[in-house]
Amino acid sequence: MGDKKKIGRKHVIIAVIILLLLILIKLYFEFRGERERLDALRRQKAAVSQNADMLSYIDSLCRIYTEACDEFENFANMGSLMVYSEELRKRRELLSLIDSLCLADSVNCDLYKRFTDLDELRRFLAGMNGDLSGQSYREALQRQLELLSLIDSLCLADSANCDFYKSFSDLDALRRFLEGRDGKDGLNGSGIGDGDLLRRQELLSLIDSLCRADSANCDFYKSFSDLDALRRFLEGKDGRDGLNGSGSGTGDGDLLRRQELLSLIDSLCRADSANCEMYKRFSDLDELRRFLEEMRRLREQEIANSLRMLREQEIADSLRRLREQEIADSLRRLREQEIADSLRMLREQEIADSLARERLREDSIAKAGEKACKDTVAPWVYPDPTGGVYFEPIRVSFVASKENCSIFYKRSLEADYRLYEGEEILISQHGELYYYAVDTCGNLFEEQKKIYDFRQKQPEDICPPGMVLVESSQGNFCIDQYAWENKKGLRPRNNISWQDARDSCQSIGKRLCTAQEWTSACKGPYNWRYPYGDKYIRRACITQDSTFQRNGWAGECRGWYAIYDMAGNLAEWTSTRAPENNRFFIVKGGFWSSGNVADCDMTRYSYYPQNQHNQIGFRCCADAKE
Repeated sequence: MGDKKKIGRKHVIIAVIILLLLILIKLYFEFRGERERLDALRRQKAAVSQNADMLSYIDSLCRIYTEACDEFENFANMGSLMVYSEELRKRRELLSLIDSLCLADSVNCDLYKRFTDLDELRRFLAGMNGDLSGQSYREALQRQLELLSLIDSLCLADSANCDFYKSFSDLDALRRFLEGRDGKDGLNGSGIGDGDLLRRQELLSLIDSLCRADSANCDFYKSFSDLDALRRFLEGKDGRDGLNGSGSGTGDGDLLRRQELLSLIDSLCRADSANCEMYKRFSDLDELRRFLEEMRRLREQEIANSLRMLREQEIADSLRRLREQEIADSLRRLREQEIADSLRMLREQEIADSLARERLREDSIAKAGEKACKDTVAPWVYPDPTGGVYFEPIRVSFVASKENCSIFYKRSLEADYRLYEGEEILISQHGELYYYAVDTCGNLFEEQKKIYDFRQKQPEDICPPGMVLVESSQGNFCIDQYAWENKKGLRPRNNISWQDARDSCQSIGKRLCTAQEWTSACKGPYNWRYPYGDKYIRRACITQDSTFQRNGWAGECRGWYAIYDMAGNLAEWTSTRAPENNRFFIVKGGFWSSGNVADCDMTRYSYYPQNQHNQIGFRCCADAKE
């Protein structure tokens, strides 16, 4: 019997161990899966951050280089994009420097445009010590032009050694090398750099010009290997009777003029490719020159005519603008005079109306006195909606406790009062509204002032729905507009303990307000005693009644931040412990029968937090999101 019990205990222990192992294995796989998920999220976040940085960089580049914006979007990584943007920057600086030099020295603009490297151009300008006007600068430009032209010709004739030719920065050094006077025996020891290379370059340059002008006989020109022989042929001194021995007579003394004609046509075609075919139709050099002279004369005449017409148009436009300005000034002065006259007449009419209404009020008071009115209660009036912060324009109308009373209002302290006749008053910007009322028995409701302020609408994610943002020196926070359940028209919740109030707020992700938050929300930015101002108004809030009312029932009991019923109706729990006894929590505000002591500073702490109290409710707060 004892052995069976031991075996049973072993089985139980083994089962428990197996169960623990299964639980540990499950926890391990869950932990590994969660870690893999977090790693994936981190990688995704890093990729999104990198893409965001690259998109931001591309957006910045597009603002600077709009012409290359489409090319930026083709780059897959930041490194290559930054290298390309640096090349664009240098290219833009080069073009800007060339434009500046062309403005300062238009004669040598073509020379500046031949520079393709920013550093090379800067080195050249540095060698001139910034002098762009002296004789030395002009001579240096000419030498630089000759150097670049010679290097181009050498590269055209001997492309294999082009980089070697470009290494020369001095014209004389290159010429000495070509003439074999600098001690060098050629390019890389090849012997190409002897004294004949200059003549070879001139020969190839001449052949290139002839081929461009007369492509049909290009192979014939290339058959010449001696510069003097080609020149004699062009001058008709070599005894040949034509191209390719055809006997056509093309190789006589006129061939030099033919070469000049073709060279001129080639230059014209490069400068004016649109009319190249027309230039090629000319077969006589003098005829082409006369044509060009005539074209120059016609062009000068066209320019003169254009300038004359442009000048006449400018004069006509100036006269027209002057006339239009005079008419506009006359109309403006006339309009200003009409507006001044209208304002004066309107002001006179308003004064007359005001005097008439004042006489009417005095007559009403006098008649009321004659009838010995027994009504001695002053009317109560407030604007609906009342003052405070708003996020869009509002239309205000007045609510009065009596029908037989006259309401007077004005929009600023300096303005005159006017009789309210039931119209809606549009308010769309920061300002003040003054008003008072008198009934037919002469009972006066004293002058009151409401302040209206307008701000941009808050983003929806700063505060949860049904809450408003309160700006405080202690830090901004969100608070419910109404007492729990924070709905207009519902009766607020009373007979609730502090613990239940706290748990109710926490159940929806909020918390009880601190005493400091509650007071800041009630007083507003002007530190008023009551939510609506510094002076107690008996009927503004529910402070002299037999019981509490629905949320928002008293329209004037609205705080600056659109928070209702913070004076009267129900007192409210806070999360702040009473300094006099930390077993109790501070209760803020008065209730329905507290009278004028139900202000923003009213504080009690003698209510047991575990008990339910008929006159105490609560509202919730929350932290404002950044």
